[in-house]
Amino acid sequence: MIVRYPEYFSRFSCLASECPDTCCRGWEIQIDRKTLERYKSETGFLKEKLGRWVDFQTGSLKFQNGICPFLEQGLCSLQKERGEQMLCRTCRRYPRHTEEYGKRREYSLSFSCPAAAKLLVCQDTPIRFIEKAVPGKARPEEEVETELLEMLAQIRQTAIRISQNRSVSLEWRMAVVLAMCRDIQRRMGKFENRPRLSEIPGILEKYEFGLDSQNPVLLEKCRFDRKEQQKKISRWMDILFELRPVERHWERLLLQLLENMRQERKRKDSQKPERYEHILVSYLDLYLLGAVYDDDLFTKAEMAVFHCFMLQRMETYLEESLPKLLYLYGREIEHSKENLEYLEKRLASEGQKGFWDMIGCILPAADDNKGENCLI
Repeated sequence: MIVRYPEYFSRFSCLASECPDTCCRGWEIQIDRKTLERYKSETGFLKEKLGRWVDFQTGSLKFQNGICPFLEQGLCSLQKERGEQMLCRTCRRYPRHTEEYGKRREYSLSFSCPAAAKLLVCQDTPIRFIEKAVPGKARPEEEVETELLEMLAQIRQTAIRISQNRSVSLEWRMAVVLAMCRDIQRRMGKFENRPRLSEIPGILEKYEFGLDSQNPVLLEKCRFDRKEQQKKISRWMDILFELRPVERHWERLLLQLLENMRQERKRKDSQKPERYEHILVSYLDLYLLGAVYDDDLFTKAEMAVFHCFMLQRMETYLEESLPKLLYLYGREIEHSKENLEYLEKRLASEGQKGFWDMIGCILPAADDNKGENCLI
């Protein structure tokens, strides 16, 4: 078994009662089978409360006005009375997240947690990942196409190296990652029919080593003039309004964002690109291997770039700090399976046009006279 995690993973520490928000609100919590049996067998004074607020048929907590009924003065009453062993797996591990792909087990932190969001964006150096072999084997239900998984791991590593190449702008890096994954998508094939998989290493080399080339083919349809670009950006932002709000103030925040953009009321003129590099790298790391299940590598890369780009716009036009915006954004996306699935399907539905539109929104407008050539 190969275990992988970002180096900052072990530095996470819960803020507990000092947290500016709570992880016990606004999302659906599923209870694992072992904990559910423990709750069923409870005979003490918690029995009545558990019976009232746990749905034993669906294995979930019944939230009261969007808030966990066991939350008291910022702390969990179950943990306070009986210790951590009374928490379900979701609550006990949050914001730690685990994904398994065959013989790979990967750990990450959910950025819907304020402490995790701050830990990520306040990194001073490029994110490094630790991989090591440990005893163990894949569960039968986690068996995957080994050759495809190994290729996806190579693709992800190249995408991360490109994303961390600070010799070129972050916008250029995002565009190149998108173009590379689109190029690879054409050669992935489908289950048990992947005759062009051997071509992918050459594509990785082409994009990584051509990243800062000054002589690529310039494709004008990569670029919009400023007016057209603003229309396209507004259209991408409309997707956020299509999602079901998890937090009550989220829609108000989006409306303020659109108003400030319309009136060109920028709140922050300068940003630290390395912070967005960390966000881009983290989402690429989280999403790309998921293509082993549905063969849709490009949409997963598109989602990572979409998140990064949306957060850039939000920090530019809103008062809130980037760590706060990241955890609020994370709650809307990560705390709702419905929103995450809708976003992925929505981006996938844009197809070829969506690719060119997103490239054109990321790169500087054609009439800004500071654009970079488009390596497509």
